[in-house]
Amino acid sequence: MQLPSNLLITRLPPSIYLSVAATIWGVVSTCNGAVQSFGQLIAVRLILGFVECPFFPGAIFLMSSWYTRAELTKRISWFYSGNALANMFGGLLVSLTEPFRVTTTF
Repeated sequence: MQLPSNLLITRLPPSIYLSVAATIWGVVSTCNGAVQSFGQLIAVRLILGFVECPFFPGAIFLMSSWYTRAELTKRISWFYSGNALANMFGGLLVSLTEPFRVTTTF
């Protein structure tokens, strides 16, 4: 899905491209709250993966238009490191909030 995204990003301004991608990403993420079955959850997560994939190439493209080549390597490394740290500590945060989880029955 990143190949069509990369082709499209060269045709649209990054401000419009990233804002539309982030809006669609938010709408699909919100749809996670409306699922009623496991099959629906899998379908929404699959769609979420498709709408999430333009963010990384778009952010890298946007950074490449601001920074020089020497500055860009440090910025991209911080960007990827921040993503890795967020993924690492996301599970820890969920485990800490587990006692406060509200369960609902359908």
